[in-house]
Formats: sequence, C-alpha cells, structure tokens
Amino acid sequence: MQKDKLRVMVCCARWLGVQCLETLLRRKDVEVIGVAVPERGWWSDVNDMQVVQGHGLKYVPFKDIAKFIAEQKPDFVLSVLTDYIFKDADLENATVVNVHPAPLPRYRGCNSYSHAIMNGDDTYGTSIHYVNNKIDEGDIIDVSEFSIDESWTVKQLYDFAQAIAFAQFIKHISVILAGVRAGKRVKVKPQDGSQAQYYNRNSLKALKALNSDYYMEKEQFDQLFRQARALDFPPFEPLHITDGKRKIYLTTEWRK
Repeated sequence: MQKDKLRVMVCCARWLGVQCLETLLRRKDVEVIGVAVPERGWWSDVNDMQVVQGHGLKYVPFKDIAKFIAEQKPDFVLSVLTDYIFKDADLENATVVNVHPAPLPRYRGCNSYSHAIMNGDDTYGTSIHYVNNKIDEGDIIDVSEFSIDESWTVKQLYDFAQAIAFAQFIKHISVILAGVRAGKRVKVKPQDGSQAQYYNRNSLKALKALNSDYYMEKEQFDQLFRQARALDFPPFEPLHITDGKRKIYLTTEWRK
C-alpha cells in the first residue's frame, strides 16, 4: 500500500532553494518534515531562516542533518545550494537529489559562473542529479544548457541561471517523486569525469587583484590610479577602458 504523502527533507539556501522549497510545500503528495538552511551564510539574496519560520517548518541545523536523516529516514531529500556533503549513511536512509546551477560534469563545486566567463565559454547550463558521497559527481538526471550573452556580467549570468534551474526543477520534480514512490530512479546519465572541472569556495581570491606591472609599468599604473581617483564621483560615469562598444569601469574602492 502506497503512502499518502512522501516525507521530504529540504537542505537549501538563497532564492533558488527557497523557490524549490515553496514548490514542494504546495504539493499535496508531499510532507516537508524538516528544512536545513544556513544560520549565517557567506552570502544570501533572501532570508532563508525567515522563510522557514514563516511556514512553521521544523528547522534542522547543519550539524544535525546526519542525525535527522538517520532518525527520521525521509523518503526523499532535496539539496539546493547547500554546503553539506552527504555521507554513505545518509544515502542509505534516503534518496537525495541535488539542483546544481551549473552544467555537469563541466563545472563542479563553486564560483562556476565567474569561471565560465573567464574561460570564455559560449554556453552555460544547470543540472539536476542524484547525489553520491562526492561533490557534484552523482548520475545526471538532466542538464539544461543556454548561450551566454557576451555582454553579461557574472551577476546577470547568475540571475539567469537561477531562473533556468528553477524551471528545470519544476519540469522534473513530479517524475523524480514518482520514482521515489515506486522505489526506483528515473533515467540517468553517468558523469564523464574526464570533462570535469572542480572549483572550491576560494577559487576567485587569487584572480581579483592584478599586480601593477601586469599590464603596465609602475609609472603608468600610478598615473592611472590618480586619474581614476580624480574621476571617481558617483553618480557620474567613472574612468573606463573602451573598444568603442564595450566598457570596463575603473574605480578606486569596492562598493557593496
């Protein structure tokens, strides 16, 4: 006899995670029994904790995820932008699927939007995959690819990818849950590790600051720095480098 509702746990963060969570909450065939969100994330575009509290959901601290899964044995765990790495014991107790807003196996880990632009990629994508005990290496359910506009900033690519990933989740979640209910997986494609690149959370740090002699001599850099200071007057357009169509703006301080 089938259960009336699948018991589901959600480990999520940021806008994409919250949208996926709220989609599951609207389903009549699902009971969300616990939600793990960051207490203090490194960055967030929504208040994850406020969403959990607003729905009156059971909050699970990250340190208690393994314990919660072992004790509650949810039928299904959805992972979206979570830093938690699932262990073998977790996977023995629940089917776990991850929504990864980057194309697999091409981009595993973090900061994939920035690296895709720096690598000169023409296309990007988002993925849904079953989780194993390694980071972003599980069998792929689907990859949705799209072209990268050559004028996009990394924030624009990020925003577009979040929308694509959410649409992809909506497209596949019913089939995934039907598979969980039937005790089987949907059709998957194993990852080809030879195509994979992995970037960790700190992969951009060494790329943000160019040495003063990278493009020019020190005297030229000093003059450029002075000129940037002299023209750094928001909201007016600052000093920039241009090829006639595109611009790179130069300011002397980082603005939040």
